[in-house]
Amino acid sequence: MRAIFCALSVSALLLLPAFVRHLQAQNSQTAANALVEGAVFNKVSGAPVKRAHVKFIRLDTQDLPETYADTDASGRFSMSLAPGQYRIWVERAGFSRLNYGASSTAGAGKALTLSPGQELRDISFGISPLGVISGRVLDDDGDPMQGAGVQVLKISYATGKPTLVPFSGTGSNDRGEYRAFGLPPGRYFLLVTQPGAPLSKPASSGLLIADSQDFFAPLYYPGAVEFSGATPLDLAEGAELQDVDIRLRRIPVVTLQGHVVSPFEDFAGSRWRVVLAPREGDSASQIDRATATVDRASGRFELHNVAPGSYMLVATQLYRGHALAGRLPIEVTSGAHPEDIAIGLNPGVEVDGTVEVQGGSPDSLEGATVTLSDSEALMPGPPAHSRIDASGAFRLSGVIPGLWDLSIGPLPPGVWTKEVLLNGRPITAGAIEIVGPTSGAFRIVLASGGAKLSGLVTRDGQPANATVVLVPQSAEARDPLSPYPSVLADDRGGFEFGGVRPGAYKIFAFEDVEPFAWLDPGFLKSVDALGQEITLGEGDNPKARLTVIAPGSSRPSP
Repeated sequence: MRAIFCALSVSALLLLPAFVRHLQAQNSQTAANALVEGAVFNKVSGAPVKRAHVKFIRLDTQDLPETYADTDASGRFSMSLAPGQYRIWVERAGFSRLNYGASSTAGAGKALTLSPGQELRDISFGISPLGVISGRVLDDDGDPMQGAGVQVLKISYATGKPTLVPFSGTGSNDRGEYRAFGLPPGRYFLLVTQPGAPLSKPASSGLLIADSQDFFAPLYYPGAVEFSGATPLDLAEGAELQDVDIRLRRIPVVTLQGHVVSPFEDFAGSRWRVVLAPREGDSASQIDRATATVDRASGRFELHNVAPGSYMLVATQLYRGHALAGRLPIEVTSGAHPEDIAIGLNPGVEVDGTVEVQGGSPDSLEGATVTLSDSEALMPGPPAHSRIDASGAFRLSGVIPGLWDLSIGPLPPGVWTKEVLLNGRPITAGAIEIVGPTSGAFRIVLASGGAKLSGLVTRDGQPANATVVLVPQSAEARDPLSPYPSVLADDRGGFEFGGVRPGAYKIFAFEDVEPFAWLDPGFLKSVDALGQEITLGEGDNPKARLTVIAPGSSRPSP
């Protein structure tokens, strides 16, 4: 026994130096860690926020990629972190998430680089409480309406075009009351759907889906059938908009029926889509679309609960590698509407064209591509694209009838789009309609010697992250393919534009802006006085110093 004890003692003594070295290494590692401390508070009331979740994501290594700390009763947190680069954000139920370095919920924020032994003790996050919209839904007699659906919608420009997207939803109780909560600050629209009257009439015959209810048109607050008549609701941080009452009108809806006419009549072997969208001029709106029920055996389709208005009906078919499409304007009224709509489908066509470079050669466009992208997000299949050959010619195959956005790139430095013509007519803005074969009809004129623009964005005299946007102020500056050029300033606040079309512009440096928000005319109008005017000529290369525009600002930050 004594021998065993002695052996163990000797082993322990032999292992002791290694254990000491391990402890020393741990202590050294801990000493090399960075210390991050701070506080989380309610941005509206200033009160500390307890049990907020502060998350740290390591960017420069996969070792220990994620960790977190919760705030205490005084809203404070503390974390020891290995040196490196991190993304940090704060989450808490009832509040909007906030990224480190961002001044609003829309901001992406910035990375934080920690060095060995560094101590940051004053990081603070002012997080915004979520808001509420509440009120009552009343019928046309002023009585409470139970079971009405209330959708909270907002406009998104993330796709480059205004699109109405659902954000939240609720329903009315037996008193007609509704309450939509958990809403970040922003501009919202309400769409109210009235409950149907069950079994109010015999089931309709001859329909793909039998209808035995009296439905009424959904209405936008305060009572509009079409989105153009909707009133927006601006919700501030942590605000509650009360008494947003909606008085409904009983506007009967209709059922539209029709059939597709296609050269490929194997309907069962095809993929179909029939969409009814509100009409904006000659195009289909991205807002409030309805998809038809389609009988795959016969090509018949139905659209139920259609409110009165002007629409564009778009049908597409995919059959054994062939893509076809058709479009038809439709007028719907409560008293009269089309009863058997026939919509013809046409196959894809070849679209040819040429590209020329004034002051240069098409050889400089090696690797550049001409692309037609679906402007209405309705066409099947990928965009049509073609390389530009040495002579400047291109051919796009299988372009089906519809509205398309044209793009070309990448362009050499200093080259800009001077003119785009279709059948000899200039394209000034918006989508291009393809209705049939247009061989040789496209002519794209590029020019070399475009302007450059670079500079620095600051906040409080320090470099700032921002989205820098050039907004044309003259006809000469309006590029038909890139109406609002934009770039991101780097972590040092630097930005650079190349190949800018000469003309007069206003420059804006937006902090924490939603993607493509500057495409909203209302947004641009609200910040118009904050832009910096500049006129660019061919070959110009000025330097600009911009002050960042904070979210909600009516004047630049100092």
